[in-house]
Order: sequence, then C-alpha cells, then structure tokens
Amino acid sequence: MSQTLFTLIGCMLWSCQFNTPNSNSTTDSKAKFKTNNVTQYNTTPWLWTSGYLNFNDSISTSDLIKNNQTVYVLKGTESNALEIEPKIKIKAITLNEFKSKYYSSGCLFLPIDSITVELKVLVSDSLYFFKDYKRWKWFQKGNLAFNFTESVTKFTHTGVTALTRATGSCIDKVGIEGFISNIKSYFQTSDYVHISNEVSIDSNCFFKPGMSFCSKSTHFELFKALHVNVVELTGNHNKDYGATTFIKTYEWYLTHGIKPFGGGRNETESAQPLILNLKGGEKLALIGFNESCPSGECSKNTVPGAQRYSEQNAKLIISDLKSKGVNYIMVGVQFNESDHYQPLPKQIEIAKKLIDLGADMVYGSQAHVIQHVEFYKNKIIYYGLGNFLFDQIHSRGVRQAMFMDHYFYKGRIVGTKHWYTFMQENRIPSLAPYLE
Repeated sequence: MSQTLFTLIGCMLWSCQFNTPNSNSTTDSKAKFKTNNVTQYNTTPWLWTSGYLNFNDSISTSDLIKNNQTVYVLKGTESNALEIEPKIKIKAITLNEFKSKYYSSGCLFLPIDSITVELKVLVSDSLYFFKDYKRWKWFQKGNLAFNFTESVTKFTHTGVTALTRATGSCIDKVGIEGFISNIKSYFQTSDYVHISNEVSIDSNCFFKPGMSFCSKSTHFELFKALHVNVVELTGNHNKDYGATTFIKTYEWYLTHGIKPFGGGRNETESAQPLILNLKGGEKLALIGFNESCPSGECSKNTVPGAQRYSEQNAKLIISDLKSKGVNYIMVGVQFNESDHYQPLPKQIEIAKKLIDLGADMVYGSQAHVIQHVEFYKNKIIYYGLGNFLFDQIHSRGVRQAMFMDHYFYKGRIVGTKHWYTFMQENRIPSLAPYLE
C-alpha cells in the first residue's frame, strides 16, 4: 500500500456519495433483547470499512450476499460477525493483511473499537453510522447499551481563514448569513469547531489590495454563527497591524468562549497546548507552531505572537502531555508556504519528526491548496487543507479546500468524513461540485 494516499483528484472522487449534514437529535434509543431470560442491549456497533484507495464510499449488504462477495473480518471475531450478519461470506485476516492485500478494493467488517485512522467508514444500506446511529442495524449484544451522544465526540477541522480583502468586502455586501449560507449547516452539530484564523481585528480596518491584512470586529460574528470554539493562531498575518491588535483579538476570543492555541500574548502563553475534554473522559490536545516566522509574527519573551517551531520544544510539550495521560495529540504547523500539491521536503521532515516524538496527527495550516495526505507509522499527516474562508481565486487549486469531521471514541479517531469546498467567483464558499 502506498503511504501517500491521495491527492486532490482522488479526494474529490471520494466526496460525492453523501453530501448531507448531520441532523441527529440528542437522545439515543436503547433497544433491549431477551436471550434465555437475560436482558441484552445493542452494546458494540460494528462498521463496514474500506481503505481510502477504494473509490467506493458505500456498500449494500444485499448485494454482498447476492454476489457471494467476500467480506473480511479480523481474526478472532468470526463468530460475532456471523451472529450480527449471518448470511455474508467472510474471511478472517489480520489488519496488516487487509492493508497490504485488500486496501484498495476490500470491505472490512469490524467493531468500532478496532477501527484505525487508516480505515474509511462506508455508507451501508444507505446509512452512515455517524449520522444515522439511531437507525444503525449492526450491533454486538451485551449488558450495556451503546450511547452515541455520550461516547462519540465530533471535531470539525478546517483550513486557512482570513476575513479580509475581497472576503471582507463580500461579507460587507451580502452579510454574514449570506456569506456562509452554503456551508453553515455542516457546522451546527459539532462538539468542537476548529478554525485557523490568520487575521486580527483592527478598529479602523479598511480592506485594500496587498499583503497587510486586517478584519472588522463585526465580521468575527461569523465564528459564532459557525459555532467555532477552537482557534489556531499559528498564521503569518495575525500581527500585520501590530502587537496591540493581536492582543485585543486574542482577548476577543477569550471573551466569546473561543479557546486559542499556537499563539499567545507572550512566549509562555503561545507554547501552551490546548487540552479538550472528550466524551467518555478522555483528553485531546492541540499544539500549534510556525515553522520560520517570515514576517516576525512569532512570540518571544513578553512579545505576543505565534509559537516558533523547534524540535526541542515539540519534544518537551508532547512528552509532558503524554505524562499527563492525554489520549490523542494533534499538531498544527504553519509551514513555509508552497502552492503545490506535493509538500516541501522540510514539511515532510518536520511532520514525520513530530510523529516520531509522539504526535497522533500532524497537519499543515499554511497551505492555500490541498496537499498530499500520508500515513506514517499508522498515524495520519495532512500536509495542507487549502483555503477555507479566504479570497484567492487566481487558480483552480487555491479555490479548492477540504474540512473534516473527526469522530473520537475512547480517545481515538474512529471515523473521518472529508468535505470539499470551492470558492466561487463572488468569493462565497460552497460545497464543491463533482467536477471541481
């Protein structure tokens, strides 16, 4: 299996199957079953998965049975699999066998506890588990009922945001609701919404061409409309209008319940990771770095700004988080910019080093185009997510971006849904049409 899994075209092909936002209410049904006078419940959901190199996003169990198609299950789970779906033809293998032999075409049926980040959760009989959990049909029975709303955390993860220049002028023209009308519904049910905002508020902000960016305070109401509660401050433009604007903007986030990371009012604060509570009691940590601070945007001593990357600092922070029992560590890096799908050699070097040091996911928050995604040591690296809310339209690549819904269960990611956006000529973002 190739470790570099998908570039832009492949990603777009995979995104077209079920573009509907999550619309579940907040209570789970708890089905009971009597077996030999013992009450049992739907305890462990089983999910149908495949590899990301498989362009199919869905399966039909009736077709699997009709066509006598082999479904792979993990060794030791055969009896449970057949109890749940008795008519399928199964073959027991190890996860490594599946990844090496069947990753691009096979279907792996397994309990949620066994899912790894390398597996793509499929739509099964028109049901997507993370949206349709109330109607889910495939459960292993046991003594305790599975409760989705109390055990699964949804974390929405976005790319570059800069509410300035033509983006800011567009918001002035159509209003916040008009600007986000095509994407707002996808952000309403997340437990956490991350945004990487590169621009600070200036009270005299006037949008103009060039590379010195400011935002209007009224436009930051957009973050509340998208339910943003996590902001990354590793970007290159947060101090374009000086340290005072950075500090005032930082305090705006705090006042409005948005938790910053990757930058701070001084060097100590910028180095603080953000630790979030996951359902079930586990912990997720986010760390942010700027690779080289080309515009003097990094913090030092009492000077505010982004946290400058150093391997030594990364090692100390990750080690400390591990010692505190944090279950999952995500690291965002504002790498040196490149508008190419292929990451720069230094990006690859730093990202892999962070995985070596103990990070569970590394992503680039700098890229104005979607860059490669790679699995390394069974961990995932997103080298660049593209422009989420930024005005660039000078090439097809900068108009394309992705955001993700990561689903955490027992401190691990057990599913990720990738959504793809396209910046229209009028600077209003929308879900990407198939050909874009």
